[in-house]
Amino acid sequence: VGAVTCVIALSTVLFLPAHALWTVGAGFAFAHATNNMVEGVVLGSLAVFCGAVLGSVSSFLLGRYLFREYVLNLAARYPTFRAVDQALQGHAGLKIMLLLRLSPLIPYNALDYISGV
Repeated sequence: VGAVTCVIALSTVLFLPAHALWTVGAGFAFAHATNNMVEGVVLGSLAVFCGAVLGSVSSFLLGRYLFREYVLNLAARYPTFRAVDQALQGHAGLKIMLLLRLSPLIPYNALDYISGV
């Protein structure tokens, strides 16, 4: 479980795609390891969820402290990122963030880094 969680967290930080494949693969692997489909899917989903949360928090912190200048320069170059930054400054920041997490407009990996600045 820990290895899958670490791989998902690392793939989130490094902008590697295919989280859906990791989720299905983890569920499949854990289902075969436990010989129980329901337990395997629950265990795999939990591992992927924890890895995604760990990766998102890591990306946020990296964007805030280590790569702050780079992310600011990147965000200034693209109008979509500027619009997201302005939208998050208002009173509806939480609602905007939740909607952006569900939207395919901006990859959530990039959103994590941008949210850090």
